[in-house]
Amino acid sequence: MLMGYSIGGLVSLFARAKDWLMFDRIFLSAPMVALDRQPLSMAGMARVAEVLSFVGLGRMLVSRNADRPASEATFPDNPLTGDMIRYLRKVDVMKARPALEIGASTVR
Repeated sequence: MLMGYSIGGLVSLFARAKDWLMFDRIFLSAPMVALDRQPLSMAGMARVAEVLSFVGLGRMLVSRNADRPASEATFPDNPLTGDMIRYLRKVDVMKARPALEIGASTVR
């Protein structure tokens, strides 16, 4: 059995499609199957990532101007939760243990 959540769900779908005999079943929770308002399709974005990696830019950071470290000030604009107490608990954990923070995304 294979389990995947969010982007892990997408990876699980690809793994299942590539090798039907490896997993007899998969469990997906909120799999990411598309991104809204993107200039290219998923296949197009994958092609761009391949080209950027080929020319040596695979470790280039991908971020938005709106991306800021979580804080009480960033709560109103966060897309993940409406629960301020939960959000601030995450902020406190990241302040206490910065090594747990997930770094910025890269092309690859």
